[in-house]
Amino acid sequence: YIEGTNFTNFSSVAVNKENIKTTYVNPNLLMLENTTLEPSSSVVINQRTKGGTKLSSSLEYIYN
Repeated sequence: YIEGTNFTNFSSVAVNKENIKTTYVNPNLLMLENTTLEPSSSVVINQRTKGGTKLSSSLEYIYN
């Protein structure tokens, strides 16, 4: 799970620049499917349009 704020149905997660299947749970929680974060993994939250075009991205977070 990824905890944060202001998530939408169009929020998605990239780990080490690879898009991960992301399920919107609520405005504060996203669920990643079949993903285990390893130490030093790069995590970025993206906001996309209905068509999939990236609108914006979070700052990179390094998982420890």
